[in-house]
Amino acid sequence: MNPTNFLALAEVRPTTHNPDPCIKKMVLVLAENLAYQWQVPELGAAVELSNRQMQRRFKAEKGCCPLPYLRRLRLEKACDTFRGVADPSDYKNYILVFLFLKYLSDVWQDKQEQYRTEYNGDEERVQRRMSRERFIMPSGCDFATIYAKRNDANIGEVINIALEQIEEVNKAH
Repeated sequence: MNPTNFLALAEVRPTTHNPDPCIKKMVLVLAENLAYQWQVPELGAAVELSNRQMQRRFKAEKGCCPLPYLRRLRLEKACDTFRGVADPSDYKNYILVFLFLKYLSDVWQDKQEQYRTEYNGDEERVQRRMSRERFIMPSGCDFATIYAKRNDANIGEVINIALEQIEEVNKAH
């Protein structure tokens, strides 16, 4: 990962004044510690500002609050993993497929939770209701399952099989 990609994000909002050194320091701290689960008080302490001052100055400098900015940095890093593998012209195809798969998986999971609550945990009724949904997510084809196999040597095959199963099950719908 090239740290200059993160520094480029620091320039999201053009400024006509000198950049705030505290915010510049915070952007560097965030970029160097992406995996850490930051909380607002910790961010303020990292740049020796109160929470309110830090949030106000960060928003004035970057156009958003620090935690959404951190999510954007993490997303950028996740996208960089594909950039090294995929041809730039095909890059959007990979990302759109994964975003679509993630969306479908989240909707499917939300529906399951809704029906579990509605039917007081009666799995037979939940499964019967899920089988009547407009869209069916076959077992083992959801985003979480594929994500768990992300380091497998045959991840491309795993993805293709999952997408084929999703397509096959939903042809009749």
